[in-house]
Amino acid sequence: MSKREIESSELAEKTGLTYNYIYLIRQGKRPNISAINVVKIAQALEISVEWLTGVSDNPLGVGTKPPQEEIELLLLYRRLSAERQNDLALIAKAFKASENETK
Repeated sequence: MSKREIESSELAEKTGLTYNYIYLIRQGKRPNISAINVVKIAQALEISVEWLTGVSDNPLGVGTKPPQEEIELLLLYRRLSAERQNDLALIAKAFKASENETK
């Protein structure tokens, strides 16, 4: 996803897809997604299609190179279980909220 977690309803709104369709994708119950819908989702999440589909380790797309530290973090993140990914997202949100309070 992009740099923040997005709710299924918000993703559905941004893509023009139904909430149920997004929900099924997130639950792994919609294995065959059309190319146009993959593009819509990637654009809504502000990530590359290649990264979304697991073809590339670069969420920014072809021709762009994030710092090596970001690449390493993304690779580590992908190796985590879904539960640990969620835990990490909650921790990151707490840090971000803390930063916003101090500004």
